[in-house]
Amino acid sequence: MIYLLENNNIDSNELIEVAKNYLETNKCCVDYPNCEHPVHQSDTTLFDLNEQNIFKLKKQLFDYFGHQNVMYINSWVYKRDKGPNTGGVWHNHSSNPTYSPISTQQNYKVKSCILYLNDTNLGTEFEDENFFIRIKPKKMIWYIFDGTLHHKPEYGHLEKDRYVISCDVILKDYK
Repeated sequence: MIYLLENNNIDSNELIEVAKNYLETNKCCVDYPNCEHPVHQSDTTLFDLNEQNIFKLKKQLFDYFGHQNVMYINSWVYKRDKGPNTGGVWHNHSSNPTYSPISTQQNYKVKSCILYLNDTNLGTEFEDENFFIRIKPKKMIWYIFDGTLHHKPEYGHLEKDRYVISCDVILKDYK
């Protein structure tokens, strides 16, 4: 199941500028550019940025999931260049979050979130053993889904650069 959470109180153009600047100064990892990450992806600490709109996004997710349930949030910027492309690689976010301070001894579950910052003609594809779907992206709406769900950027020709904020919300699992 994919849930939608609207985000009407933030200017998307301001957020795109924040995203561009963050991408320039916060590369995905120490091995960049010789790593397996997408070419234009930041590190996973975007929500640590002291910026008003980023704070609003973070607060919105904490409010949605419940402050008491959130253990940690990894957040990053992803940019996809306009023009023809090959799509992305199928992946999920369910593995042990070694990129966070969560211990393997703790019970947790991962919810993944995608926020398109601008209008785009290509979305994200999702697949499991029972279905294959594509979302029709709308800017400034969080798409929230289980971290075990395989997904990838849709293949095709982008009419303009696409900016996305993504995150993994690590939640307490009360088994």
